[in-house]
Amino acid sequence: MVDEACASYNSSHIAQPETVMQWPLQEAKNKFSELVNAALAGEPQEVTRRGRPVVIVLASEEYDRLRRLEKAQAPTLGELLLEIPQDEQKFQRVSIPTRMRFRRGDGGNCGE
Repeated sequence: MVDEACASYNSSHIAQPETVMQWPLQEAKNKFSELVNAALAGEPQEVTRRGRPVVIVLASEEYDRLRRLEKAQAPTLGELLLEIPQDEQKFQRVSIPTRMRFRRGDGGNCGE
């Protein structure tokens, strides 16, 4: 959800004051306290590297709210299982090689 919003952001667009403030990385480093205070005031802050958006700084409460919203919209395991097609077609089984396990004290004689 958050990734989709970030992905849809047009990096050539100059942020309007009511949207996201952009900070070049070096300026964000130099004025980190100011950047954090703006994020705490409810204004997401975007940090750019070489002119491209790389991270968004949000207040912790806003991040938690977005995570709860995302979780509330996620399907349950039961819903996912009910979406599996119910046909009688056979499917090809794929054999997966087992992982090699070492016991303690073997020294893991790999390649010897």
